[in-house]
Order: sequence, then structure tokens, then C-alpha cells
Amino acid sequence: MGLSPEEVTELTALVSEWTVEDYIALPFYSFYCYYYLTTLDEEVSAIWPQRWNSGKILFLAARYGPLIAIVQSILLEFRIHILFTPEACQRLNIASYVVYRFNILASELALLLCLHALLGAKTRYLVLMLVAFTGATVGVYVPQLKYYEEASRIWGAALPASQLDQDLGYACTWEDAISTEAEERMIIGGYISFSGAICISVLALGIFYLRYRSQKGSLVKVIRRDGGVYVFSLTAIRLGYTIIDIFKPRLSIYYIADSVLQRLQYVGVPLLACRLLLNMRRTEDPGVRSIVSTILFGPMNPDSESQDDSEEEYESTDRPLVNTQYAGLGRLTHGPPAREKIHA
Repeated sequence: MGLSPEEVTELTALVSEWTVEDYIALPFYSFYCYYYLTTLDEEVSAIWPQRWNSGKILFLAARYGPLIAIVQSILLEFRIHILFTPEACQRLNIASYVVYRFNILASELALLLCLHALLGAKTRYLVLMLVAFTGATVGVYVPQLKYYEEASRIWGAALPASQLDQDLGYACTWEDAISTEAEERMIIGGYISFSGAICISVLALGIFYLRYRSQKGSLVKVIRRDGGVYVFSLTAIRLGYTIIDIFKPRLSIYYIADSVLQRLQYVGVPLLACRLLLNMRRTEDPGVRSIVSTILFGPMNPDSESQDDSEEEYESTDRPLVNTQYAGLGRLTHGPPAREKIHA
């Protein structure tokens, strides 16, 4: 049975939209794989020797979660020209959703712990922050339960691959039948998530303002030293995505902005969380260092730190190593070449 001109036009626009989303996703996924490979030595030296504290767990979760999400996304959304059974599509889609949510929660939790360390407050304030974070998370998911219920039904209703999907190279075919009520509840949860993102942004701004007022140095220096670039970038991505998630039905080209911010959620937010954790571990502020050693990473090893400092000093010098004669022994020094023999 042939398609009408209107159906052909609609199908062409839909396939074009899918293609644009694929081309948007590829650079983000490629960049994260490149970043992972080029920073693996940093992970091995800085994180692997640590005990299994909250900092190490959150770092590894935020670092390796995106790799799993990328593989799942490629299998589900890209034209891989491989057919999956409906059961495999169902399980893969559910796993993809779980990994995505887990990555976001791990990144946000790492951000809150780092903000608490920068604030330098007592432990009870950390408990209050975690309680508020848990309440906001529950407040987001409760209104969306109906949406997730219907979505899980759809995930369980994966169909045998249609002829169109087979021709295009997609692995799965899905039934799409979300009710209007479920979509409205999803939007309500989006508003709550938007409020939470605003609260985290205000908290970050307030903490950096207090640190700027209480310490010497320019605002730019304070932001660079305390990982402000990572904090503000992470909060901006979360805030931007919640805005798009709420208003995307009203935007004509929402899928482009939604796809960009969704890929940033996939790889950008966890990447920034990892960089922030590493920055906290290397901080030279005694107060922040004490809190980091308590709630994120274990106590720093002075011997390893002094060794690292000496190695950096050794490598940073640009003077040539030359032999200097001293009591008949040749020694390497950083000074200019010795012109005369030195006798004891």
C-alpha cells in the first residue's frame, strides 16, 4: 500500500530529524571517548590508590557511566543495521534509562558534596543539603510516576522490527502511545526539577561570593582556584535542560536544542563532575582540604605529595643538567656548567 503525499512529507521530515540528532550526538560521544583515553593516566595516579570513599565511588560512577550510556544510545538510536528481538529492545531501553538517571544523580550528588566542602560548614548543614536534595528528587519523580508507568508499558511493548526501520537500519521498533495526562504530569515534574536547578545555582553563586569576600584575590582567581568553571558549567547545563524540557512543545525546532542539551547531560555533566572532584582533591585551602579528606577522599599522604611536588619542580625547570666536579665525583646539578674544579 502506497503512502499519500502528506504521509511522505511527514515521514521525510521525521527521518531528517532523526539524522540531525545522530549528527549532533556523534561529536559529543567522540569527544568523551577522546577525553577518557587522554586522562586515563590521571585517573590511575590520582583515584585508583584511594580507598573506597564517597569521592572515589562518585568519580568512577560519573566517569564510566557515560561510556555505558554511549554504547546503549548507539545500539538503540543509531542506524547499526542489526536487528534485535523485542525482548532485547525492551531490556536495553530500560537499562539505558536507569544508567542515564544514575549518571545525573551521581553528578549532582558530587556537586553538592563539593559545594559543602567549599562552604566549610558543619556536618549538620551537609545533612540538611542531602535531605533537601532527596526531597527534590522524590518530588520530581512522584508526579511523573504515571508517565513512567505508561513508558514501561511501551518499553514492554517493543514490536518486531518494521520494514521501514529495517530499511533505515534501526534495531528496534517502538509503540508510541503516551496519554496527555501522563505528559502533563511529566511537565509538572519538570517544573520541580527546574526549581531544584535554580536552588543549586543560587547556592553555588552564594558560596563563591562568600569565598571571594573572605579571601584575597580577584573573583576570576577565586573561581579558577575553587573549580568555579566546573560548578557553573554543570549548573548551567542542568538549568538549561530543565528549561528546554518544560517548554519544548512550544518551540518549533525544540528537538535541536533538546538533543544538544541531552547529549551534554549524557557526557558533559558527568565529565564536569569528575573534573570538580579532582580539583577538590588537589585544593590547597586547609579548611576545604580537611572537609574533602573527611567526606570525599581519605587523608592525603604527605610523602606522596612531597614526592609529587619535587617531581613537578624537577620537571618544570628549563636549565640543562650538567656534571659538576666535587671531590672526584660527578653530580647532576641545575646550575651553569662548572668552569673550575672545586676542591674540598
